[in-house]
Amino acid sequence: MALSNGAKSSTKALLERAELSHLVEEVVSVDEARLAKPRAEVYLHAVDQAGVEPAELALVAAHPWDINGAAAVGLVTAYLTADRPYSRAMRAPDMEASTLPELARRLIAL
Repeated sequence: MALSNGAKSSTKALLERAELSHLVEEVVSVDEARLAKPRAEVYLHAVDQAGVEPAELALVAAHPWDINGAAAVGLVTAYLTADRPYSRAMRAPDMEASTLPELARRLIAL
């Protein structure tokens, strides 16, 4: 699942251009919640769409504000550092790594 502040069609197009669309079953847009991240309602809408409890859904992001929003509603959070330190003013992520494959390995190990 991809959760985007952008339009669903734009996000799908980005995933297709990056040749990642086959890895994403569903794109959830903030348009559906009529609010933008990091509002709690957006993450809870994604939880509803996934049909799981908040603690069963992980958000992987490179933006501390996005991690902070997801953590506020109880999602597992994984921060992609991309060589940028995480802001200590925000809720700490559950895990962080500098690459997506490393974050995926850590999430799978949970």
